[in-house]
Amino acid sequence: MTGSACSHGMGRISLSPDNTKVKEEILKQVPLGSSMEHAQKIMLEDGFQCTMMLNERFIEQENHFTKATHEGIDYLYCDKEKGKSFFCSQRWQIAIVRRNNVVADILVSYGTICV
Repeated sequence: MTGSACSHGMGRISLSPDNTKVKEEILKQVPLGSSMEHAQKIMLEDGFQCTMMLNERFIEQENHFTKATHEGIDYLYCDKEKGKSFFCSQRWQIAIVRRNNVVADILVSYGTICV
């Protein structure tokens, strides 16, 4: 269950620097208990690039500060960047955690990347 998408999407998920708000937005489209296939479809349609990660680590960050580290989890990793300025972009990294082949949790990491 891997895939990728173009950088454009329908934009159903409202993104912000607030991890809690982003998680709430994703849960509106991908409620807990949803199939992983549904989760991947929604994220790809929204312009994320996704790949399945098995028994891996995911670090939740908000503006480069670590909030939590999750070890040994299976999740659909989804990544999206949006331009903020000529030199900087915003980046959202999402882990849609899988347990018993359904969505069990949503983890969010947000930061800015500047060159």
